[in-house]
Amino acid sequence: MTARMSQICALLCVAGLPICVGCSRDREYAMQSGESCNITDRPTMCGSEWTRASRETTTTTACAQQQTSSLPEYPPNAQPGECYGKVYVPAKYETKTERLCTKEACERLEIVPARYEWVEDRVLVKEASTELQEIPAEYKSAERTIEVKPGHTEWVMANSDKCRSENGQPVRQVYCLVSTPPETKTVNTQCLARPACTKEVPVAAEYQTIRRQKLIAPATTMRVTIPAEFENVEKNICVASGHMEWQRVICDADATPVTLNAVKSALMANGYKTGPLDGQLGKDDWNSLRAYQQKKGLGVGELSYETLNSLQVSVR
Repeated sequence: MTARMSQICALLCVAGLPICVGCSRDREYAMQSGESCNITDRPTMCGSEWTRASRETTTTTACAQQQTSSLPEYPPNAQPGECYGKVYVPAKYETKTERLCTKEACERLEIVPARYEWVEDRVLVKEASTELQEIPAEYKSAERTIEVKPGHTEWVMANSDKCRSENGQPVRQVYCLVSTPPETKTVNTQCLARPACTKEVPVAAEYQTIRRQKLIAPATTMRVTIPAEFENVEKNICVASGHMEWQRVICDADATPVTLNAVKSALMANGYKTGPLDGQLGKDDWNSLRAYQQKKGLGVGELSYETLNSLQVSVR
């Protein structure tokens, strides 16, 4: 069994009292072999076997782990009656949000189309001119006497006392030259009052209103600035490296069944699987304890007072 021991526990005398500065045999060996961890297994060592954790801690951190050789050989500032053990303190991370540029700013050339508007124009379709206008003749009504039979003179032999010879003697049969007046007739006729003629008449110009599109602004190009695109990315930043350090752990005398059962109950209250409340820490209990310590960023590997305070368990 001594060949499987991972460290040698040294007993120091400080003011005449023993102080545990190391740890007992490897706990993994004890759990694998099925041995119970109690004080009778180690009469020459102080500290309890169940206060040790596996020295092998899996980590995915990017922080460099400090070397164990950097630890002092014995815990500094040790107090009489206290027990100490080496624990692995996991690396500590902080989640920081960084604003990363996913697409750089650039320019895009856009074509701005021409702008038009509808307008109405008055367009000349026929120029002004003159044309000859015929003015018809004008007539008026008038009465006109026309000769239907012309007048004439003729000799007429007649018995008349009115005719006398040169010597004054009545002449019974005489030839008289008688004038017959012409025969006339009054008729209504149309007389030309004004003869037909022509005159120049001005012809007005002809216009037409048409609707058309008028160019207001010609087509142009425009440079459009496209802003850069950013995305918030959360990163886990290592603020403290994982390292080994000395921490005060529970001593054998203080590792009472009541205290250990309180540790189990606290782990169960935090959602971890543990064994029965038998006053001892078994394999499942240590696995749950290590998982709790890693989650809380506590020292992993020992039942330290730091872990007890986090679980709110007091030594009884």
